[in-house]
Amino acid sequence: MIIPVWIPRIAGVLALLYLVGVLAAGIFAYGFMVKCRSESSRLILKRGIERREVPPEVLALPWESEKVLSPRRNSLLALWALPGAIPGGGTIILLHGILSDHYEEIKYAAGFIEQGWNVVMVDLAGYGDSPEGTIPNPSFGYYEKYDLDAVVDWTHSRFPRSGPLIVAGESMGAATALQYLSLGSQKIDGVIADCSYTSAADETLNLYKLSHIPAFIAYPALNIGNVVIKLVRGYSLFKASPLAGSLSGPTPVLFIHGGDDHFVPTRMSVRMAEARRQAGLTATVLAIFDGAGHTESIRVDRERWFREAFSFIDTYCK
Repeated sequence: MIIPVWIPRIAGVLALLYLVGVLAAGIFAYGFMVKCRSESSRLILKRGIERREVPPEVLALPWESEKVLSPRRNSLLALWALPGAIPGGGTIILLHGILSDHYEEIKYAAGFIEQGWNVVMVDLAGYGDSPEGTIPNPSFGYYEKYDLDAVVDWTHSRFPRSGPLIVAGESMGAATALQYLSLGSQKIDGVIADCSYTSAADETLNLYKLSHIPAFIAYPALNIGNVVIKLVRGYSLFKASPLAGSLSGPTPVLFIHGGDDHFVPTRMSVRMAEARRQAGLTATVLAIFDGAGHTESIRVDRERWFREAFSFIDTYCK
């Protein structure tokens, strides 16, 4: 049988187009995942004030401004602490997401301040007032967990006789808190993880899906992008895994997720909660907020958000 000359030519063109598509998607993954830059603090604050999420009276409180060294990243982390109105009360450490800084966390801080808690807010390395240090950001919680470890140690020294110490974060902040459980779970009493991804690799695949990149291109492109990130940044998208972190110890975890979150799909928190329960980690709570998109649960139903948070703390963290 004689194969027409045009068949191998077309096959060659298709193979070349496929290779170009995979390489382009791999470059997209690298660019989106590690070349993104955070918004300015002024813009984040302005937006928070316009949304009425940053009450002027909270900004006017006597916040203590500190600098804490994150040794692994060689970065001086900027943090702000506010002693609670109740001596010996609980302490909350709040972590922002990617492209943001501590101003994004004031909407959470306000609710804990109302209950007399000590509050600590931090700019992770490379965000807000914290320099990047020797390791570029972001790493989707893989290196950020070392920032958190430095903040936890400082918090213990600043509020040594406090009640439960809880770490709460949204998006990458939530992912950082969950990954921290593999490093310092014995130092904290609970985690509130609002719309965390299961891993940076899973989130990359989701971004491909949102960009209408087919799976037969997305999967090899993910691996190409991951190789580049490992060579340039020193970590793997697969190892930046809140799912693995959440399974590393018995520390209680409250998963919160918007029911209409497509940027970080709701199923990711569902999967982590189910995995913990199957592993026998029964101090696990899942709260889905219908109608809420990414990081919008507290905006959709602020009263319920704090009701879920304090019920979780009262049940599992004291």
